[in-house]
Amino acid sequence: MKYTLLLLVLAMILVGCADTKTTSTDKAETEATAVAFNVAGAPTVMFEVSDMVCESCSAAVHETLAAQPGAKEVTVDLESKVATVAVDEKTFDREAAVAALLDKQFSHAKLVVAPEKPAEPAAPEVPISPEPSDG
Repeated sequence: MKYTLLLLVLAMILVGCADTKTTSTDKAETEATAVAFNVAGAPTVMFEVSDMVCESCSAAVHETLAAQPGAKEVTVDLESKVATVAVDEKTFDREAAVAALLDKQFSHAKLVVAPEKPAEPAAPEVPISPEPSDG
C-alpha cells in the first residue's frame, strides 16, 4: 500500500511538472546601442549595392570598402542597400572602391552621386526710385 501511494504521488508530481511552463529569469537581454557614425565630420561617399541581399553580403561590402585606402569609417544598410563611407578625400579613390565591389561579384554596385546643390535664385531686382527733389 505504501509503495502504491508513493508511486501515485510521484506520478502526480511528474504530471504536474509537465504541465507547468518555466521561464528563465537569467536570460541576458542584449541592448542595442546606437553607435555614432562619422563623429569627426569627414566627407562621405555613398554606394548603392542593389545585389546585396543578406548579412553575409553586407559584411563583404563593409569589409571591401573598409579596406580601401582613405576609408575612415563604413556603415552598411542592408535594407536600403546603401553603404556610406567616411573618407579622407585626398587618398580615397571612388572608382577604385566601385571596382573592388565589382570584383567581389557585386555586379550592380555603383557610386551614388548626390545631386548638385541648385544655385540660389537671384534676389528680385527692386527698382530704385529717384529721390524727390526739393525744388
